Amino acid sequence: MYGSYAGKFNSEKLRSPETSSAYRKKLNEYLAKHANNDDINEAQMLLKNAITQTADTILNRMERVTYNDSFDAECEQATISKNKAYKRMQQRNHTRKAVEEYRTARKEEKRVHKRKKKKIFTEHEVEELEHLRSNNESKSFYQKLNQSRKDFQSRTILCRNKEGMLLREEDDILRRWAEHFDELLNTEPSNQNTINQGNYQVFPATDEPIPTFDEVKIAIQKLKDNKAPGIDLIQAELIKKASPDFIEYMHQLIIKIWTTETIPEDWNWSLSDTQEGRRDNTLKL
Repeated sequence: MYGSYAGKFNSEKLRSPETSSAYRKKLNEYLAKHANNDDINEAQMLLKNAITQTADTILNRMERVTYNDSFDAECEQATISKNKAYKRMQQRNHTRKAVEEYRTARKEEKRVHKRKKKKIFTEHEVEELEHLRSNNESKSFYQKLNQSRKDFQSRTILCRNKEGMLLREEDDILRRWAEHFDELLNTEPSNQNTINQGNYQVFPATDEPIPTFDEVKIAIQKLKDNKAPGIDLIQAELIKKASPDFIEYMHQLIIKIWTTETIPEDWNWSLSDTQEGRRDNTLKL
């Protein structure tokens, strides 16, 4: 799944009592077929697969929004005119007039396509807002409405090197990111940063009680809805609507982590937000 596009699960279906019940039932069936494992990584993978495979079956994934229907006869004619102008430019050995005609045709094609896409996009936005309003989903409705009011912000595709110079090539940007994280994570501590433990009071470790089942259950219910999922694409709603059996498995996993002081390898992965500020669209590494 990593490295390729995969849509989020349609967690909105869990609002239906019938779908929510079927989701819990299917989740219990999966857990019953797969015995819990003493290995922390295996136990975590069991819960992850239980959620993702059950959600794939019951909820399905949300389709990626595309606007292919914006390509109509007007767009097709603009593209044909641009292609003809390009062929004429090639046949006339890039004369000044032919090049100017091609640039004009290409500019017109982009203008037509942009106008059509914007129209279709606006229609889709209005339809989705109407759907949310009719279903009395007030929070999602106002979130979508506020999002549609924001101006377009271009994606950050540049970064700066140590000297402050802009890097535009993809290979240079990737090398700078690798260098940045290598310096950030693999640098030996200097003498100035070494903590003088003589100036600090060291407290002895205390035996904290192991989290109970009820504490895990309460923590899960406190998860916020409508938040972006992590690298595994598991939304909070999928865990909050899970069955008591799943929560028990989760509780057992937390006990193993608590007693062994070891976390699953998958939990070491994270997603980084590369945007830094709004005034400067470049990344300063």
